[in-house]
Amino acid sequence: MGDTISSLRKPDLQDMHPQVTECDKEFKSLGLHNRDVWALHSSYAAIDGDNSGTIEVKELMAYLGLHSQFTNRVFRIFDEDGSGELDFREFVVSMWNYCTLAKNALVMFAFDLYDSDNSGVIDIREVELMLKEVYGEGFQASQLAQKVLRHMRMIDGDARLPLSMQRCEVTAEQFGQFCRKHATLLLPAFTMQETLREAVGGKRLWERLSRRRFEVSDGAYISVNQLLESHLNLAQFN
Repeated sequence: MGDTISSLRKPDLQDMHPQVTECDKEFKSLGLHNRDVWALHSSYAAIDGDNSGTIEVKELMAYLGLHSQFTNRVFRIFDEDGSGELDFREFVVSMWNYCTLAKNALVMFAFDLYDSDNSGVIDIREVELMLKEVYGEGFQASQLAQKVLRHMRMIDGDARLPLSMQRCEVTAEQFGQFCRKHATLLLPAFTMQETLREAVGGKRLWERLSRRRFEVSDGAYISVNQLLESHLNLAQFN
């Protein structure tokens, strides 16, 4: 997968990927210092084994040892042109968005991933899809995942009907309440976050940025796009 991070010579920022300088203000609005950008670029270069300047989502997943459909979905939402590849900006923004999420916010992020029409509700089939993608091959064997499906069917539907005929819908609040009651429900998603934090940038970087994201948002879940649109400046993150 290319050179290891430790073997890369630290260049000036302008000598890195062209987007390092092009997106300087945007990166600073996310609280990233020059040393942070260097660390992220080092990881990016290590993953980009063919030095193409972009990385494929499947290449990233293989490098990190993450192979679930949930991982694939998380990164593909930041693949803005649908090319199946992430440029450096897309890589930084997607890593920042996922790695700085607090636990409650990660639950809402997972909900939003499957609320495709932004209606604020997901139906039972979308809940099942979420659990299948989060748990992968372990879905059928997971007693908790099966318990969730049974519980969700009873919220607003008839559990006696086949899944394809059920119309029950789950609100974000209902989903959040259930996840708080069953803290291990999205354990694979939390494990993925820890893996990303350790492999890219290091835990200390993401812990610092997570605290600032929480403080700036007053504890509310805000998306990375909302944060960028608010034109936050570097002083708010220092």
